[in-house]
Amino acid sequence: MARKNTEYKSIAHTPNIGIGVIIVPQNVDRNEFVDNCLRKQKVSILVSRGGGVIHNCPISIPVLREISFPLDKNKESESYKKFGSSVFFFIEPIHGTPIITGILSKDSESLLLRENEFEVIKSHKGCKTSFQMSPNENIVNINISNKGKPTKINIISDGSTDSEIRLVTSGNVVLSGENLKLNKSKLTLFKGESPIPKGDVLKSELTKMKEVVDGIVSVINGTPIPEPGNLGNSVFQSTLKLKIAGKVNGKFEGINSKKSFHE
Repeated sequence: MARKNTEYKSIAHTPNIGIGVIIVPQNVDRNEFVDNCLRKQKVSILVSRGGGVIHNCPISIPVLREISFPLDKNKESESYKKFGSSVFFFIEPIHGTPIITGILSKDSESLLLRENEFEVIKSHKGCKTSFQMSPNENIVNINISNKGKPTKINIISDGSTDSEIRLVTSGNVVLSGENLKLNKSKLTLFKGESPIPKGDVLKSELTKMKEVVDGIVSVINGTPIPEPGNLGNSVFQSTLKLKIAGKVNGKFEGINSKKSFHE
């Protein structure tokens, strides 16, 4: 009795090894379809050279991680693609089941890599992410870009309070951005134990001290004060006046940085 194969009935003259492209069937919700493909590890492909459509085609997990699905044609997507990744498959000889085992670059795609270089690229609706390693250039890059929209790279070490994230280099650590923020707990520099003064509080207290000092200086430099018990001026006042002669009182208006802030 011949075995019915409704899953692969649409294959027409499919060779033992073939090439196709990932598709999303018409009249289905794209996101729901893609979620089902990822969960079931099965996809739909259009076989090259008029080979027809294969639905529920098994795909290896490493290839499933690498493929891209075609995007919906909508106003948010400037990079609308009718087809997804190009893949190749072989026909399992006993049951005639096609199994996707590899991914190919399409004619319009090029990794532009040299020997010893590696790159993984994922793109979706204007957002492009990539991971690059190049021993040739002594560099590793982690990139995400989406013009006009916020992007994030998260590195999380979530365990006990002894958890750490270490950045170690024999040279410099360079942080660059519009704003650099440190949230929660405390910041310790160079194994120090002395707290960093709060700029606003320090400025306020120094201003109070300056007012007191200004008052004392104004008395010292002001009208001579008669010394009790004789007709002469105060020796103490004259001595202090000589000590502070030429000295300039401090100004604290610019004590706060415009680029670095802390609690």
